[in-house]
Amino acid sequence: MRLLTITAAVFAVSAALAGPASASGAALSPGFTGVLVDGPAIDATVSFEGQVRAMKRNGVGWIRLPVYWSEVEPRKGEFDFGKLDSFIRAAAASRISIMPVVLGAPAWAAVPPVTLNAHPANVADYGSFLAVLAQRYGTKGSYWRQSGTPKVPVTRWQIWNEVDLEKYWRQDAGGGWQYSYLALLRAARSALRSADRNAIVVLAGLSNYSWRSLQKLYRAGGREAFDIAAFHPFSRTVAGVLEIVRRSRVVMRSAGDASKPLILSEIAWSSGYGFATLTYGWETTESGQAARVAEILKELAAKRKSYRLEAVAWATWLSPALGSPYSFDYSGLNRMAAGKVVAKPALTAYRNTVRKLTGH
Repeated sequence: MRLLTITAAVFAVSAALAGPASASGAALSPGFTGVLVDGPAIDATVSFEGQVRAMKRNGVGWIRLPVYWSEVEPRKGEFDFGKLDSFIRAAAASRISIMPVVLGAPAWAAVPPVTLNAHPANVADYGSFLAVLAQRYGTKGSYWRQSGTPKVPVTRWQIWNEVDLEKYWRQDAGGGWQYSYLALLRAARSALRSADRNAIVVLAGLSNYSWRSLQKLYRAGGREAFDIAAFHPFSRTVAGVLEIVRRSRVVMRSAGDASKPLILSEIAWSSGYGFATLTYGWETTESGQAARVAEILKELAAKRKSYRLEAVAWATWLSPALGSPYSFDYSGLNRMAAGKVVAKPALTAYRNTVRKLTGH
């Protein structure tokens, strides 16, 4: 299932408010640039191992990977690690790190009705699941000892996705999403740190008016519950993206969190102009998308120190074939065509820009 969602209102952020990029200083770390890997890249449509090797060739340093609790622990205490092991193994073989975004409560653990936004009835169950994952894939994980796979431990764990949207988190639960989600965050942090002292808790990627959502979370007492902030700053323009991040940074400073790093766990533009019918006004052509890829990576690299920006992920690596009505089904650096993976101009722009920024 695709992780992406959006509302049209976010595009009202004024592009004129964003200032020019500052000097970037030292060469960019290869681990700065990543991709969301979802859809046909992980549903057995293509070889995941082959796609990871292609990611490595094109400058991808890390993968944001959806891990659905309901798939890995469909019944309490019964785990199916087969698919996840294969993803971890393929990424490690190419020395690419993975940041799981862990979501999707299984039926046995969820408050009915069981949908993608279902709350765990007991947040401790979610914490226990994370602990199992950390004990398997973390810095002292059993997987690395038993598999013989080159060790690239998982240390960053993203706790759910876009919790400020009804699609992923029930907004009326517990007096408001910020309170029920904060309970989940605290349970996750406690469990992860007990399982792996090097575990890092990453906030769910806040969407749309992310600075307002972040302020709600701070007011609920959430400052100490996460180690890295995360946002999904979608906008019509590059300047609009930068302005969303700037406003979110202002909120962080006001909360006394100026030193905390952040990740942009989804950035994207759709090349669905002329194809998509469910649109948001940000659609462009494939060549227009490529131009935005190059521009946003350069701008974010230049501002990474002032924003304390740790990493960014393009959403997504691989899109379905042409024909979907949904705008985000055109956001990939690649797309499917006649059962094969076809590179879009955006992939060339990504690769060339990363090479210039990293000096490799």
